[in-house]
Amino acid sequence: MNTEELQQLVNQFGAVVMVKNDRPAFVILPFTRYQELAGQVTSFVDIHSTIENNPKDAELIDRLNNEIAALKEEISHREAEVLNEEEFEDEGEIEGE
Repeated sequence: MNTEELQQLVNQFGAVVMVKNDRPAFVILPFTRYQELAGQVTSFVDIHSTIENNPKDAELIDRLNNEIAALKEEISHREAEVLNEEEFEDEGEIEGE
């Protein structure tokens, strides 16, 4: 079987299992699917080297991370306020009954 035939089978079925001695020996699948299964970034760009080579990107990422942290804290405070208001209202309804 040549590579073109293997590629046609992969395109048709998504993967091909190669058998040796009646046991699965190899799996042939598209590279992008391999990356997904291996948990790798699907891009060939190395994020860390990109940040190191461009300090503006690193500054932007730091600023965004700080903004996200501030928003999370604000959300936590607002949730606590809402919960306190609801508890106060619930207590008032119980006392008023």
